[in-house]
Amino acid sequence: MAKRSYREIGVKAVDVERLVERARGDKLVFGIDAAKEDFKAVLMNSEEEVLITIKWQHPVETPAMVGLLDKLRGAGVAIEAAMEPTGTYGDPVRDQLQRQRFDVFKVSANRSHEAAEVYDGVASWHDAKSAAIVAMLHLDGRSDLWGELSECQRELKALGQVHEMFDGAYHEAINRLEALLARYWPAQLNELKLT
Repeated sequence: MAKRSYREIGVKAVDVERLVERARGDKLVFGIDAAKEDFKAVLMNSEEEVLITIKWQHPVETPAMVGLLDKLRGAGVAIEAAMEPTGTYGDPVRDQLQRQRFDVFKVSANRSHEAAEVYDGVASWHDAKSAAIVAMLHLDGRSDLWGELSECQRELKALGQVHEMFDGAYHEAINRLEALLARYWPAQLNELKLT
């Protein structure tokens, strides 16, 4: 297997004309590895060749990244974005891409991790490789369109999170109560319900 290069270039230093020329009318996948600030992404063609690996500082350079994709699209390059649905760091980027009418797809984090060694023969993991794997899995049809949740779904999700938070505190209190009863009134453990 040929060694893969993970050379990164800052979003503001990308040569758009050269990239358009390399795309040659092909549909590109923008595979994103989300982070707190140091985002990495690749533009991959349908032959699973990484044309460029881009880095940017979120949130400061995110508008420049979206602008770059918009310039490419304006030059006739079709682009789909793909990313893992992990944590919350990627949500603002996904939202900005969707607001600019880019299709964003989600790729299972589990699939990405399983594909690490298959991708380049090395089990190691880093951000640029992660972005490339996300793009590759999308090209292989292992992603789903990331649709917006309805208002009802968002409300149910929020209620579930509130319930989870209070349920955790409730069970922690029961465990503390059980420990105290075991220490000071062990016989009561058989007589009283902890709840």
